[in-house]
Amino acid sequence: MAPTGISTHNVLVAEDDKVAVTLINQRHGFSPERLSLTFEKQMDPDVDIVPHNAAYRGFRSELGSLPVNLRLIAVAAEKATAYTSWCFVGKTPETEQAVVESWKNAKERDEALWLLMIPVQEIRHVLTEEVKPSTIREFIRGGTLPDTTINLHPTAL
Repeated sequence: MAPTGISTHNVLVAEDDKVAVTLINQRHGFSPERLSLTFEKQMDPDVDIVPHNAAYRGFRSELGSLPVNLRLIAVAAEKATAYTSWCFVGKTPETEQAVVESWKNAKERDEALWLLMIPVQEIRHVLTEEVKPSTIREFIRGGTLPDTTINLHPTAL
């Protein structure tokens, strides 16, 4: 895949208004072992005609889910890479449980160590700069809860 200078940062919201949040695997090069509200997908000029295609490809490969409603909410420049970043929010008709099951079978599931499903209205309360395990325990849907404080991915701050 040739680099395009375009990446997408994507948020998935389930039918029951819960947001998929992941802990990035330490083998993944960007911000490992941090909580992330978004997952990133590079645009591939061989398969993606527009950034929306990269976003859909990312939803399918990293979460195993495909939103039916995709909205572009921002376009920004990444200072460190000079890439343009397109931020999408995707709403899926799947429930929280269906999203969790899809994630367990996703092609690139190994990019995330675990998955949380957090109600939209509780995101700001739950995800502070340093997240304590006791704060997120009730939202863990896959993976093992760490014993240490977790930092947020820079895109979540």
